[in-house]
Amino acid sequence: MEQHSRTSRLFLEAMQNTAWFQATISPSILNYEVVCPHSWFGCTFSCMLRHIEEHLVDCPYRQVPDTPTVEDMDLHSYDVVCCITICSRDTIGAHLSVCGIRSAETELAERMQSQLSVIAASETERRRRMNEATAMSSEVHKLHDAQTKDLQARLHAEVSAFGAAHHTSAQLRRPGVLRVLEVVARIVQTAWPQAAVEPYGSFATHLNLPSSDVDLVVGPFHSVRTDSLGDVQQLGDLLAAHSSSSCSDVTFTSIQILAHAAIPLLKVVAAVGGADLSVALDVTFWSPSHQGLASAALGLELCQGIPGLKEVTLVLKYYLAKRGMNDVYRGGLSSYGLLLMVAHVCLQKASRHPTPTKAAAVDEDDGAVALSDSQRAKGVRVAAALMAHVKAEAAAPCLGKLLMEVLHYYGNNFQPEVDVVTVGTSFSDDLRRGAAATLCVLDPLDGTNNVGRHCYRISHILRSFQDVSNSLTSLIVRLRRGKDVGGGSLLDRMFNL
Repeated sequence: MEQHSRTSRLFLEAMQNTAWFQATISPSILNYEVVCPHSWFGCTFSCMLRHIEEHLVDCPYRQVPDTPTVEDMDLHSYDVVCCITICSRDTIGAHLSVCGIRSAETELAERMQSQLSVIAASETERRRRMNEATAMSSEVHKLHDAQTKDLQARLHAEVSAFGAAHHTSAQLRRPGVLRVLEVVARIVQTAWPQAAVEPYGSFATHLNLPSSDVDLVVGPFHSVRTDSLGDVQQLGDLLAAHSSSSCSDVTFTSIQILAHAAIPLLKVVAAVGGADLSVALDVTFWSPSHQGLASAALGLELCQGIPGLKEVTLVLKYYLAKRGMNDVYRGGLSSYGLLLMVAHVCLQKASRHPTPTKAAAVDEDDGAVALSDSQRAKGVRVAAALMAHVKAEAAAPCLGKLLMEVLHYYGNNFQPEVDVVTVGTSFSDDLRRGAAATLCVLDPLDGTNNVGRHCYRISHILRSFQDVSNSLTSLIVRLRRGKDVGGGSLLDRMFNL
């Protein structure tokens, strides 16, 4: 407190004789210190407000002409500053005509002329490039193409080996599966003597994996079955009775009935004792809308007629199966839908302008031809029409390139809300609008049937395809930078992403 008091006293003693202090304590609110209004021009004078007028009379920086007020002043003759030249008002026009500083109008005209020159030069370059016979690829493009081909060749070998291994595994399992079908057919004929048990789906098209279900259809029947659910329940009881009372080498367990499916379905697991084999069965009963046999024949013909279709579909099916995305009853993509999606890309590559086709009419009431044979014939005819524009290639296609093209198309370019998978089939806008939230894959056998209508996980499937496509592309970039991508399998990288 003592130091504060001393500081205050010293301040008052130092400031009490200043004009500012006197003005501060002055009783007049108009008496305060001001600076000269001509301070802008260099005057440094300051005084109290009451003395400012006295200073302005003698201020050396005043701007008022030092002439009597009665004297006439020439307000039209004065100097004008231009670029670096100072001239009178009378001669400014002559100077502007030769002044080196451009006017706004001149700059605008020059800018417009420059734009026209650039447009003309661009058009000349465009025409030169259009008329150029062949463009030499840069060294970077050549290197990228070479490394891409190396990666695709390596991927081709692995896809081929995967297909060969699958074929061997399927051949080893096939006798056991046929034994199960034989037992099921015998049980079916005890209740429906005129019926047969026909396989369809991936087992019939040879696209089945070891974990794949075997699709069976009981029939066809010449008379329409009115109680499909009752037939499915009866067959389930027969299979259960066979397992409990028979000493056969084939037993049936885990019998489930899906009554709310579009077509009532019986899911059952058959165990073959001698072969130590377990086979999952999906059994349905034939109806006029059942296209299982026709779709199997169609798929088999497409796999035989379109090079690379079977191998690429197998790889993608295994990839989806590892992620649980191939079960149509859980929002996944069916094997038939996946086959049509791959065929869509293959047929686009084969011909840029395929002719839309419609399923050929089949007389299923012809007594000379069995219904099962007529449905297979329908599938064969539709497949032949689809592949009519496919040109036979002299050399086998690169499976690695085809796989990468399929992954890139569906992972980066395909939009399920807008695009429709059409394998040479015309479609209506009503069908597209009815499947706005899901995948739209039109059935070549029936243009009104959307095979992908239950694939509610299509966004996850397409995103996973994009991840695989980006991963393979990154390997090409690493090769370009001289980095080793490792000696492991490319398909293992893909399956384990």
